[in-house]
Amino acid sequence: MPQEHEYSNDPRAYELTVTLHEGEELLYEAELGLPDGFKIPESKPAVGFAPVALVAKRVNSKLKGVPAAPRGSADPAIAAVKLAWDFIKEGAPKASAEGASTAVLGSDDMAWDHYAAAQKFTSSTYNYRVKNGFGFECVIVDYVARGTFQAQYDGKKDVREGDYMPNVEVYCSKVDLGWGWNLNAKAVLSHISNVGPKGGKVIPDFNTTLAFNFWTIICNRTNTYSYELRGDQGFVGNV
Repeated sequence: MPQEHEYSNDPRAYELTVTLHEGEELLYEAELGLPDGFKIPESKPAVGFAPVALVAKRVNSKLKGVPAAPRGSADPAIAAVKLAWDFIKEGAPKASAEGASTAVLGSDDMAWDHYAAAQKFTSSTYNYRVKNGFGFECVIVDYVARGTFQAQYDGKKDVREGDYMPNVEVYCSKVDLGWGWNLNAKAVLSHISNVGPKGGKVIPDFNTTLAFNFWTIICNRTNTYSYELRGDQGFVGNV
């Protein structure tokens, strides 16, 4: 089987299949390729050549897209920190990444250890794969969302009662890249809202959006996926 190198003028190297599995279930599958009429250079492109954006030829998805944030009272008791998960490896056949975490706590006291009775949650393992026309897996990423929820405030300050989330983390357990492939992944906390009546119990509800941007010397593509998390339920699932 031909191996993926830094540059290839064989079009099969850029006929890609992207998949996302939750355990055994296939959530997303897309067949990608170079734009119609694009001519692959006969030799290695000169320095400064801009990678070509790949075109989706076929897409099969069970993902619903990012929903509008649920309406709730605009209360400063919710405080959220941006969740960022970035890694870039250029040319290396293998890569690894650290997880990144954030918290959704009362704005009057952001000390996570002032919250009691927190329960742990962990999502299923998600498997993100990119395979080329030779059947070679160019990008392999396994990750989970995990953290704590249903935490009650146990401090002395006047913080509203609620199901807070002292820790939310996207943890990457495996990253493998084919030679010449590059990957930049980022997780962003978004669509934050307070669920519940004004003056009542705070239940944060939000989405974590993960973006995978992969590229070689000649092609470039980004895929995004979103997941819902709630203070009273923990990890709800993909959206």
